[in-house]
Amino acid sequence: MGISSAWLLLREESLDDLRLAAAGGIDESAVGICWQADHRILRWLNENRRILTRNEMDRYPQLQALESQERADLDSMAAELFIPLHVKDDLVGVLVVGPKSSHLPYCADEKAALAALANRTGVIIDNARLYDQAVREKSTAQAVLHETCAGIVVLDERWRVVSMNPGAELITGYSARDALSQRIDQVFGEEIIASGSPLLRATQTGEKVLPVVTTLRGKQGSKAVLLGVAPVSSIERSALHYLLSLADVSRLKEVDRLKSDVVANVSHELRGPLASIKVYTELLLEAGDEMDAKVRRNWLSILDQKTDLLTDLVTEFLDLSRLESGRIEVARAPLEVDRVIRDVVELLRGRAERRQINIELEMPPGLSRLLADEDLITIVVKNLVGNAIKFSHEGGNVRISVTQDSESTSFCVEDEGIGIPRDAIPHLFTRFFRVSSDASARVQGTGLGLVLAKEAVVAHGGRIEVESVLGEGSRFTVTLPTR
Repeated sequence: MGISSAWLLLREESLDDLRLAAAGGIDESAVGICWQADHRILRWLNENRRILTRNEMDRYPQLQALESQERADLDSMAAELFIPLHVKDDLVGVLVVGPKSSHLPYCADEKAALAALANRTGVIIDNARLYDQAVREKSTAQAVLHETCAGIVVLDERWRVVSMNPGAELITGYSARDALSQRIDQVFGEEIIASGSPLLRATQTGEKVLPVVTTLRGKQGSKAVLLGVAPVSSIERSALHYLLSLADVSRLKEVDRLKSDVVANVSHELRGPLASIKVYTELLLEAGDEMDAKVRRNWLSILDQKTDLLTDLVTEFLDLSRLESGRIEVARAPLEVDRVIRDVVELLRGRAERRQINIELEMPPGLSRLLADEDLITIVVKNLVGNAIKFSHEGGNVRISVTQDSESTSFCVEDEGIGIPRDAIPHLFTRFFRVSSDASARVQGTGLGLVLAKEAVVAHGGRIEVESVLGEGSRFTVTLPTR
């Protein structure tokens, strides 16, 4: 058509304003041009939905009110025709053209061609924006699936794995490469498609199945997972896919099991001493003042022992709870570790004498004080020495020694008792763990003492080590920083 100049205004995605998107044959000063949504020309084009010519502008009152600066800008741009770009009922842009090089007016056919071009351009621009939006949304969805901690597995209508996110790889132990194109049951076990399983129910009903706990065969063994299934339509193939969401609840199941073990262990440990206290109390009440003094003293001694056992049990639970929750602050102060050891030995001497166990102390004179919490160090020494007495043979020996250098203080508690199996040593500091053997089964305990000792040692920045030979005895060494 021999048009001298043209410029295209397009609506910004997040705004209603129109800004210059492309131009030809106009001055560079127009690069920053912007028409706000309430611009009079835009309002006219949106209402009338046809081409506006510059000569027509003086016919319409709303356009006659254009400011002198706006008219001057249009004159400098040599604007001749204003062609709206509509998509459905939405004005997405304006094509502005200058006069023809021949200076002849635009005929009706030329205006119709420009209008058709504008309409087609509007559709193309809208499609491009929709595509761009779809690409961004897809990218966002992929990022969410990739970064989420939950496991996501997508299956096709034949239950073949279409995709897996890193969360699912972490939970199952399988990489996406291992699972892709394989049936879900071939990878994760037949339990996932068993009768009543979430996937089978979703397949049969075509409805979303809320997450339930099920067993999934992972690469490192079976796991308890929370599995939910949602049927989704595949736009690309017009087929039904299945989205599986996975959450590893093995740890929660283990915690639940541990809670049951705690209740069982505590009930067992409380029942024995309470039953003994009940029986001997009733016997003392029935016998009255006429019973033999020696028998009375023996029964009272038993009551004292059982009460001590209950007190130790409750104290261990309270101390462990405070240590693990971080509610105990380590109140460091200069501490004579040899004095603490002697105090604990005197406290436990009665237990040792009842079993004819000899306690030997090897502590060099002039030990330096260490900065430590006396209550926590007492817990450590009491549990280690108490265990050494409990697991020693009658008439055996328990040796306690202390060594010190410029940086640390160490004390060892060694017995000649039943010893610990090699495979049990890594589990000694696990709550409620008891060594499974006939010899240890005869010894009462909660399995909390060593846990308490380790927590107290770690709170001081120290370490605790174990050496043991089954049937010969055990040696526990605690090392604490001197400062």
